[in-house]
Amino acid sequence: MALMFLAAAIIAAIAVAGPIPARYEVLKDFQPSIAAVIALVAAGVAYVRATASVRYNRQADAQKVRNEKLGLYLRLRSQIHRMMTDAVQTAHDIDDQVKAILNDSNRVPRVPRAHFGLRSDLDELERAWQRLDFFPAPAFGPIETIRSHVKRLAHSDESEKEALDLAYARIYARSCTILFEEGRTLADILDGEIEQIRGCNL
Repeated sequence: MALMFLAAAIIAAIAVAGPIPARYEVLKDFQPSIAAVIALVAAGVAYVRATASVRYNRQADAQKVRNEKLGLYLRLRSQIHRMMTDAVQTAHDIDDQVKAILNDSNRVPRVPRAHFGLRSDLDELERAWQRLDFFPAPAFGPIETIRSHVKRLAHSDESEKEALDLAYARIYARSCTILFEEGRTLADILDGEIEQIRGCNL
């Protein structure tokens, strides 16, 4: 690269100051070399421009991917936090109902349907499942576990029974606890990824 700039400087000096006094026979011997230097300089300039364009395109593509990841991470984290709140509240509510039933022999050993209130509208979780390539490997397990339990509980909530027996109520509550724990793990991973992307965007 330094040789290219030196050759360009020599050529520019000749263009400004005029040709160096010399016999034509001497200059004629250097014509192929001068032509080669000029061609080399031109090729170098073209190469620099081409590589600069490639670097810019790569940086632009990388920035676009980071922005897509950041948007997905932020939306998913918001839904996961809401799910965690619903899950822990539902688990506590069902546990309280089970304890109350066990402490009262006169009560029917069934938990009313109204206490099974976990929401399953986690559309960002499905987007995450479709774009696992956007996520680090440690996130795969929590995403799969949460998705599986949410689908299972949503299917159970389609039942038309007004009350469910204690065994099922305990299973439902346990699933809610798992959702909370896995949600916390995934939220921590997302927080780290979000912080890293924002650091790259500074």
